[in-house]
Amino acid sequence: MKNYLLFFFLSHGLINFSLAEIIEKNTLELKTSNSCELCILNGVNLGGSDLNGAYLFGADLSNADLSSADLSEANLNEVDLTEASLIGANLSGATVRRSYLLNTDLSGADLSGAKFGESDLNGANLNGANLKKTDFSGVNLSGANLSSVSLKSVMLFNIILPGVNLSGSDLSGAKLSGVNLSGANLSGAILKKTYLKNANLSGADLSGADLKKTYLRGANLSGANLSGVSLKSTDLKGATLCNTIMPSGIDNSGC
Repeated sequence: MKNYLLFFFLSHGLINFSLAEIIEKNTLELKTSNSCELCILNGVNLGGSDLNGAYLFGADLSNADLSSADLSEANLNEVDLTEASLIGANLSGATVRRSYLLNTDLSGADLSGAKFGESDLNGANLNGANLKKTDFSGVNLSGANLSSVSLKSVMLFNIILPGVNLSGSDLSGAKLSGVNLSGANLSGAILKKTYLKNANLSGADLSGADLKKTYLRGANLSGANLSGVSLKSTDLKGATLCNTIMPSGIDNSGC
């Protein structure tokens, strides 16, 4: 990052400018050219801006206000969006690979078709976001809020999910084999025909979830809460049940 910043300062002739002046100059450059590679834009207010197709590779947009902004088809690869506000923003078709979105607010945002490969969304808020065909391959979603979203067509390969909030979400038919969902909140979630073979669900809250034809073979359900669910068609063969709250009471058969 230091090399990026040095390159940016030299290439833009900003060595003698204050940080505030640099941010102001970068904001103007972005608004006029729709491009600002490696730019420092932290804390800038771009709410509601039209940045469709913008090129922002390597930019620092931490703590920026991008709420309701149009970032569709934008290049946001290797961008720092830590604690930025993207509430209601349009990121459809955007590429956001290897970027930082720690504690970023993406609630209500349109992320359809966006590619987040290998990005860090630890603690991000995606409540009510549109995730149709979103690519989360290799993404860290630890502690993220994914409540009330549909993950039916989302790519979830090699993701990190411990402590994630998926309450009320629709994961029906999702392929989550071997995924770490320890301590996750899946209360009221729709997991109909969801494939969770060998998944780690230790300490997870599955109370009131729809587990019709859910495949949980070999899953770790130690300390999980399955109260208020129907397990008539759920496949639990080989699952670990230890201090597990079942609809009929606590099951310690796997301790």
